Amino acid sequence: MRGGEVVKNKIVISVPIEKYTFSEISSDLARVRINVYHNSYNPNGSFFEDDCFENSAESFKNKPICCAYQYDENGEIEDFKEHNEEEKPIGVVPETNNYSVYEIDELSWASVDGLIFKEYCPEAYELLKEGKKISMEIEVLDGFKGKDKFYHIKQFNLLCITVLGNNYEPAMGSDATIELFSKTNSESFATKFSAIINKANEIVGKVSTEGGKKVKREEIISKFSALSKVEGYQAIIDNTKLSDEDLEKQLFSLSQNQINSAINDALEDITTIVQRWDGSSYESQRYYLVDTIPSENIAIICDIADCDYDYYGVPYVMTGDEAELDFTKMVEYVVGDWRPYVDGDANTEPNTENGVESFTKKIIEKTKKEFINSKPSVDVKETEEYKVLESEFNIKTEKFSELEKELEKVKSNYVTLNSNYSTLESDKTSLQEENKQLKQFKADKEFEFKEAQVNEVLEKYTELQSIDGYDDLIKNKFDCSLDELEVKLKVFAFDNNVTITKKQKFTKNLEKPVDLPLEKKITSENLGDWDILADCLPNK
Repeated sequence: MRGGEVVKNKIVISVPIEKYTFSEISSDLARVRINVYHNSYNPNGSFFEDDCFENSAESFKNKPICCAYQYDENGEIEDFKEHNEEEKPIGVVPETNNYSVYEIDELSWASVDGLIFKEYCPEAYELLKEGKKISMEIEVLDGFKGKDKFYHIKQFNLLCITVLGNNYEPAMGSDATIELFSKTNSESFATKFSAIINKANEIVGKVSTEGGKKVKREEIISKFSALSKVEGYQAIIDNTKLSDEDLEKQLFSLSQNQINSAINDALEDITTIVQRWDGSSYESQRYYLVDTIPSENIAIICDIADCDYDYYGVPYVMTGDEAELDFTKMVEYVVGDWRPYVDGDANTEPNTENGVESFTKKIIEKTKKEFINSKPSVDVKETEEYKVLESEFNIKTEKFSELEKELEKVKSNYVTLNSNYSTLESDKTSLQEENKQLKQFKADKEFEFKEAQVNEVLEKYTELQSIDGYDDLIKNKFDCSLDELEVKLKVFAFDNNVTITKKQKFTKNLEKPVDLPLEKKITSENLGDWDILADCLPNK
């Protein structure tokens, strides 16, 4: 099969679930919306193919949500455990579970609704609200081992959704995990799970008989559940007279107000210095929110720095109640059209009502406040603080000028020194060549003198030249002294019973080599300006 060999043995996998959200349904049931899996790589070595979104959708119906409790030393529940035989059902993914697939951060995610039985398991419900790790246990029905070393899943059967403790991670399961509920506590598990399913179907059935109206309302409330702590939220959702359309509009407006408030809070921390017409200045907020484009997560802001009043689009991300603005991606926007500015666009005055009017009011209020709170205008140059700063500035300017002069002097000296150094390098090369020739001449003369002396000694023992061993005897004649050589020749003559005839002494007129100066030195006197470098260096 494509990408690798199909694995036929039964495979059970525990897949991490990254996100879930709560919404209340009744006093004994809570809905949990779960992003169960995506079409990408998982840390347990699995990869869900797009085929799963259709092939495995039906397997989510009427499947248990389970947990095993971890107890402290006093026997009190403190957390969840890992997936094991002690698990109890605490909820269900019902038959009507609103299974859907949508895009998040360029990945396709499958999402379902689950129901948590608060009346039966209040401890689990409270722990879940704190935010816990969740995994889904699945049996792989179709898949293959890919070249990327990951197991690619095309179809699976959901076994259960498991809530994990903080100290446990989802992992590849074993064949035994699929049998846990049937081998141990089967009767207790089945009875309790049956009760949860009956209760869930009862509530889901009631909602269905109302024509889906309650489901629609709950979906809207769930969609804006992040606003639960925002002022006005509870009053809106408690107003049963609102139609679904009006409910969504009011919650959207409240959501937008929260976003605007968060963006304004973020912008208040960024300030600039504004110059008044009389020469005085004050610190002011630099950016003001003009409008937002929620579909693109873009905040339209006005920059008042230098009184240019330019408009920019800045991407924002909501993290809880706070807005994070990415000023590295800020681009100029066309006023009114609220689109990125391109060459040829003319930025005209905005004609929107909400954003610009709000911005204008803020500027007017800010100006009034600054005017009312400002002290009578004075000439800044006459203040004591300005005079001190001016004096310090003049001193530093004078020191800087002196340093510039010193730098020019150093530069000039460096040029001279560098030139002298180049001359020295040239002289050094010439001297090295000359010394080399002198050394060779001296060596040649010394060898010539030694050779004449050795030959003179050998002339005295010509009778030995025809005797075997003579050539070996004088082979290293130049490596020993003249006295040593003559002793060797006398011993050789004695050993061979040869009488040496005394020959007329004839000495060549040999001139001993004269010691020659082989090195020429260059001192600082040759330069005449070596002290320049000392002047350029700082005193130690």
